[in-house]
Amino acid sequence: MFFNGFEQFNIGCFNNMFFPNFGFTPFQFPMFNFIQPMQSIWNAPMFPSYTNTDSFTKSSPLDNYNASKGNLLTNIAENRAVGEVGYCAKFVQEAIALAGLGACTGAHAYEMTNTLRYNPNFREISADTDVNTLPAGCILVYDKCSRNSDEIYGHTEFTRGDGTGISDGISSSLTPNPSAIFIPV
Repeated sequence: MFFNGFEQFNIGCFNNMFFPNFGFTPFQFPMFNFIQPMQSIWNAPMFPSYTNTDSFTKSSPLDNYNASKGNLLTNIAENRAVGEVGYCAKFVQEAIALAGLGACTGAHAYEMTNTLRYNPNFREISADTDVNTLPAGCILVYDKCSRNSDEIYGHTEFTRGDGTGISDGISSSLTPNPSAIFIPV
């Protein structure tokens, strides 16, 4: 019976009415009493409390950083450095190839961003990351005219892990605000 006076609405009868006894019921409607409130629902906290030790973790921009690839890139670049001669992109691209991390082509430094985005050995992280905290082997790419007002080709370099950079030469400090940062993975 659907209604038992005005006190109760019994949905449980739907199971037998719509689904004859085939040995199973696809789903089971519970019995509800709409007049009396369910005390356990009214007293339950609306939002359960979680601590920062629960299964929720905040990922770091350096997750999956591969230190052996980073150190290899830095070592190759240091051994090949000749001084700041204006061929930063060439030296960074050759170091990537010599390390066995794929071909990285591009005529100018600012064009390396698109190439590195498709290289599975590197992952792009936020350009807002403090460059002085990056470990060895990360690649910084600067757009045209973003580092110096006279640069028309952009700039690229590896981080050395100590706040300095290396490409065709070794820089005494890293320039902040690159247009892209890539970590070896």
